[in-house]
Amino acid sequence: MIIKFFSEKSNLIAVAAIGLFLIFGLATISSHGMVWDEAAQHHLANATLKWLQGQTPKIELLRDDLIYYGSFFEIVNQFFGRAVANLFGLGYIDAFHLLILLTMVAGLFFLYLFAKTMFGGKVALWALLLLIFSPRFIAHGFYNSKDIPVAVFSLICLFFLYRVFKEKRIWFSVAAGLFFGLALATRVNALMVLPIFFIPFTLVFWPDLKKNLVLIATFLGASAVTVFLAWPALWSDPGLFFKSVNFFLHHGWQGQVLYLGQVYSANQLPWHYAWVYLAVTTPILILIFWAAGMFSVAGNLWKKDRVLENSLLLSWLFIPVLVSMKPGVIKYDGIRHYLIIFPALTIMAGLGLNHFLGFLTKVLSKHPERARKIVWAAACLIFFELAFEFFSVYPYGDAYFNEALRRIVPRQIENYFEIEYWGSTYRQGANWLNQNAGEGALVCVPLADHLLQFYPVRSDLSFGCSNRSDYLMFFTRQTFLPANLEQTFGYSKLNPVFKISRYNSDLLYIYQLK
Repeated sequence: MIIKFFSEKSNLIAVAAIGLFLIFGLATISSHGMVWDEAAQHHLANATLKWLQGQTPKIELLRDDLIYYGSFFEIVNQFFGRAVANLFGLGYIDAFHLLILLTMVAGLFFLYLFAKTMFGGKVALWALLLLIFSPRFIAHGFYNSKDIPVAVFSLICLFFLYRVFKEKRIWFSVAAGLFFGLALATRVNALMVLPIFFIPFTLVFWPDLKKNLVLIATFLGASAVTVFLAWPALWSDPGLFFKSVNFFLHHGWQGQVLYLGQVYSANQLPWHYAWVYLAVTTPILILIFWAAGMFSVAGNLWKKDRVLENSLLLSWLFIPVLVSMKPGVIKYDGIRHYLIIFPALTIMAGLGLNHFLGFLTKVLSKHPERARKIVWAAACLIFFELAFEFFSVYPYGDAYFNEALRRIVPRQIENYFEIEYWGSTYRQGANWLNQNAGEGALVCVPLADHLLQFYPVRSDLSFGCSNRSDYLMFFTRQTFLPANLEQTFGYSKLNPVFKISRYNSDLLYIYQLK
């Protein structure tokens, strides 16, 4: 079976691409800092483990809302991260980022398998490469231990669900249920998988629904067993699952969001928030090929060709975003909560790119040798441009905005959108302080200062905000900065001694106050 797999050229290229990306990721993992939510997620895992070991009578959390987050991935990462740190001497942050990276790489592999099963090797290869060159998705694959595992486990679940009803194999139902359960045990918003798959399924298989009831029941049963086993908090309170669903349906996050130059409450953002963010944070070429892929999908549905495959892509892409348009739904952190749709988006873009290259080949069909060279040259130019976009912001891919937005807002994007909102830039900021701060300096970090405890900071440096502070360091999430920060330090009249910028927009500042 393995020999057969590697006998296909597209499979070899895909594995080589994934392998090269993994090598690149391992080589650059130390460029990515810890982000805002990681400390809370690690705390959730450690509190759960203490409870399991009988050290505490219940899961004791510093924040009440953390109980509603599944702990599966975080618990696994506690064991994995500690083992990696001990075996290879990796620092805390890199050790705990490695499993997230490996999970994303597994997602790349299953994306290729899924797209190939539905549309063939060429489309699958293009989809894989387009996802690899998606700056925002890849950035989260280094440090987002919530949304990346949910996106990957959901992708794998959908892959097996698709095969269940195509091949009628019950073990595929068990596999689909296993990964759906793991996704739910990481975060319950993975429930989105059910409408994503079963709405297209109903369109295609409704006449034969009774014949598929055993497969559906097996999937749901395997899901229920897995989520119960993988989420220890459910062992003492099975109803917590439904409480978690209710919590996220009525999410009470109270923060404010900078969007299009205005500040909104998270539950008062305009309906187009997700659409605009997807439009301005996806490279233009991917958007163009996605649009072409949409025409292909629509045409196939009109001809009733591959109805399940094409309708699945549409529901996968649109249902999560349409749900976010409901009035009062909490929205924040850009596209972070929509990572689940990226595989569908890049598969559609892969369809569009494949049609474009096929069109070039057809136009030049009278000169087949020349056509082959031109098509390969076009493909190389496309991915050269995507690579340029990718590396123009690396390693801060979550601050990526595309060519169109940068033309409209040529500088200081941080005044219009939250360009750096999670604190990964503190890694480079901490490095600068270690190398340049005066002896015994006091550093004011008014935003997400808890992240500094995870960096190997010089022992003589201390942190606190007062009139004795020597340095001021913060990333540019304006809505979370203290209102009196400027009044206290007057930093706007100073030139930063260090800053991180991309395309004339600033991500992090360090000011010397004395």
